[in-house]
Amino acid sequence: MMRTAFVAIVLAGSALAQTFPFEAPRAGEAVADIVLSSSGADWAKAGHEAAMVDVRVDDRPSFQIMLYGGDARRKYAVFLGAVEAGHHELKIEQNTRYPAPG
Repeated sequence: MMRTAFVAIVLAGSALAQTFPFEAPRAGEAVADIVLSSSGADWAKAGHEAAMVDVRVDDRPSFQIMLYGGDARRKYAVFLGAVEAGHHELKIEQNTRYPAPG
């Protein structure tokens, strides 16, 4: 199993995507530690509860991570699935379909 670390900062209300290239030395299952924060998210404020991000490897379907830590950076361990040896891209962007309404 391969483990890689990525850092992305997600700003509330920002749909900017960040792309992180990585190399898989061999085919296998990939796991990543992704450090994320969500400025402006606060479970104590109605309408600002949390942000959600879409995570995608290469051109595969995305999966979501609910950011529960607000401004604090939190590490989210995620399973990326099977990858072939070689170059890949991990893309992280704010989910605009299910944002907190505020």
